[in-house]
Amino acid sequence: MLYTFNEIQTVEDCDTILTSFGKIKGNLLVRKSSIERQIENAEGQSAQLPTRKAYLETWIPSMTTLFNNLPEGKEKRRIEMTLNNADNELRALIEKIEKLNAEDYILREQKLEFTQEEITEVTAVIDGVSTRKTEIQASTPSAA
Repeated sequence: MLYTFNEIQTVEDCDTILTSFGKIKGNLLVRKSSIERQIENAEGQSAQLPTRKAYLETWIPSMTTLFNNLPEGKEKRRIEMTLNNADNELRALIEKIEKLNAEDYILREQKLEFTQEEITEVTAVIDGVSTRKTEIQASTPSAA
């Protein structure tokens, strides 16, 4: 996008604009970093979760068989609690895997792209105002 900076007449106006857009750029860079971390975390989780899910889907039935053949007592109660925890973990994993679907990934990628475009635009304004500030300073007679 093209911007006209000739309307800016003073160094102070340039400084005000540069301060404002510097803060905006800083916020955008934080947002970009946050989105990138979300993408990295999602990629890491999407690789690990199915492995853990497959393990639990195999482990739970084998432990259930063991549980069913144990006599009543402390060991059976301990295994029952372990099975319940594993079952809860499996349900939570299935839910997480469903949430980490391709649509979410695409939306994060799109947010990242939009944020990068905003950073590019803000940087263009900062560069233009900086150039205008230099022009104003060069055209202002020095106090001798």
